Amino acid sequence: LFRKETLGDAYEKVKKLKSVASAMDVPLAHLAINWLLAKPHITSALVGVKEARQIEENIECLKRTLTKDEEAEMGEVI
Repeated sequence: LFRKETLGDAYEKVKKLKSVASAMDVPLAHLAINWLLAKPHITSALVGVKEARQIEENIECLKRTLTKDEEAEMGEVI
C-alpha cells in the first residue's frame, strides 16, 4: 500500500473517501469504522486514540449504520 508505485492510488482513494464522508456529513474516521463493522465477518474494530475525546467521538459513530447504497459506494472506492 505504501510503496512508491501504489502511493498515488492510495491518496486518490483517500480523497474519494473524504468526499463520501463529507457528503454523509460524518468524519472520515467514522465512515471507516462503520464500513468495517458492516462486514459480517468482522466482530470488532480496534481503533487507537491519542486523546480521551477521540474515544467519545468513536463511540458516537456507532449510533449510525451505513445503508446498503453507502456500503456499495465505499466498496467502489476501495
